[in-house]
Amino acid sequence: MAEIDDLKPGDEASSQAPKRQVFGAFVRWEMLLLVLLGVTIAFGASVSPYFLQSTNLFYICLNVGEVAIMALPLTLIVVTGEIDLSVASMLGLTGVLMAELFKHGWSIWWAMLAALVLGMIPARSTAS
Repeated sequence: MAEIDDLKPGDEASSQAPKRQVFGAFVRWEMLLLVLLGVTIAFGASVSPYFLQSTNLFYICLNVGEVAIMALPLTLIVVTGEIDLSVASMLGLTGVLMAELFKHGWSIWWAMLAALVLGMIPARSTAS
C-alpha cells in the first residue's frame, strides 16, 4: 500500500482507513490529564482518611460548580472565536465589591444589587 507522501498527482489513494497505532489512544494529552487526576485522588486518599467520604466529595463538587457555571459557556465562546475573557475579572471585581460592602454594614441585598449594577456597566458599554 502506498503512503500518502509517495502519491503523485493523478494517483489514486487507497480507500482503506489508515491503521492506527495500538497505543495511539494512550499517548494523547487527555490521557495524561486522566492519569494526573488519578494520582491526585490517590494522594488525597492516602494523606487523609476523610478525603473519599461523601461529605467531602459533596463540598468539592459544590466548589467546582461555581467555576463550571462560568467556564463551560466561556469555552464555547473561546472555541467559536468570540473571545471574551473579561467574565472572570468581572466575577472577581463584583465579588470583592459585594463582600466589602457587606463587611462595612450594608444589607446583603443592597450589596448584591450594587454588585449587579457594577457588573452591568461594562456589559452596557461593550454591547453593540
